[in-house]
Amino acid sequence: HGTSMELISGEAAISAECSEERPVSVLAAGGRSHSSKAKFAVRHGGGPVRVACLEGVVVVEHDGNSATLRAEQQLSYSDRGIGPITTFDPTVVAAWQRGLLIFREEPLVNVLAEVNRYWQGRIILLNADLGQRRVTARIELARVGEVISYVRSVLGAQVRTLPGGVVLLS
Repeated sequence: HGTSMELISGEAAISAECSEERPVSVLAAGGRSHSSKAKFAVRHGGGPVRVACLEGVVVVEHDGNSATLRAEQQLSYSDRGIGPITTFDPTVVAAWQRGLLIFREEPLVNVLAEVNRYWQGRIILLNADLGQRRVTARIELARVGEVISYVRSVLGAQVRTLPGGVVLLS
């Protein structure tokens, strides 16, 4: 049957080198991603599950449907089904393994959602227009708080710090 694991929450990087009869499978939110020869990442953070293939071939199954990913392809699935296959930059997807977050023309709202995974509190965006501003940045996980000074100085946001690591951006 191979090796099987369930990802409850977070992100897992998988490197599979096994026989086709015994693939590595990752279960997440009712879906299954499996491969016998691939490097891939599965991310489950409460919303849609994202599967990204770095090398090889990965099969993603969800709710009776399946899709095949090849190197530098990704997709997301949720209770709405499997989304379209898109391409990605592998250095961006795998950067967290090297202690980095890399964003290229990403809306600030998405950047903050990612940063909040590592922040010792909560960064709350109060301005929807600000949330759509595009961000290109390279942030070290050890210095993830620098995103706040970036948003203040580069995007001109008002920053209010509250107890417990809560930061309001408007």
